[in-house]
Amino acid sequence: MVMSLARMANKNAPRSPERRCILTRKVANTDQLLRFVISPDSKVVIDLACSLPGRGLWLTASRTALERAIDGNLFSRVAKCPATVDTSLVDNVEAGLANRALNYLGLARRSQRIVTGYQQVMLALKAGDVAVLVSAGDGAVGGRKKLESLAKELSHVQCLLIAEMSLALGRQNVVHAAMKRGSLASRFMVEVTKLSAFRETPEYHPLTKH
Repeated sequence: MVMSLARMANKNAPRSPERRCILTRKVANTDQLLRFVISPDSKVVIDLACSLPGRGLWLTASRTALERAIDGNLFSRVAKCPATVDTSLVDNVEAGLANRALNYLGLARRSQRIVTGYQQVMLALKAGDVAVLVSAGDGAVGGRKKLESLAKELSHVQCLLIAEMSLALGRQNVVHAAMKRGSLASRFMVEVTKLSAFRETPEYHPLTKH
């Protein structure tokens, strides 16, 4: 069995439950899936917090999967009831995923569980107190590759943009960051893994067996 990315960031993180994707019919950890519900007014609603009442419709966390589900009227067919989809649903899902991931970056900054800047990140990696390396996807490739060579088996997140990271961390032109080990890193990885998959962004995360 493959360890989820959240548990790689924090080995003490609880194991995620599994659900079946309504599109692929494959069973996966819920930290790799998106939950949707049908609202009382028959609309398809994203449930990023997995807390809304009603039957959960689980879908692989990718833009392509969501677009295919919408085009095939899959939500209505699986739920066996009318289900309308707002034209903004796909973009709203991406925005929601980004906000949840970036919120954890902000929390890490306020609790001093993250360092930023190329030199500071390099020092943190050499010290061995890093759970997740974060590099802006629109930053220079050379810098990302050099830090990745030091990250070894760490998860390397590359789905966030410079503007997003800078806003979340309250600094200008943030390209590189390193989050320290702990529960914040674990929760961040749950959210950012979904965002990376949804944006269909290449992301380095070695598969660790247990």
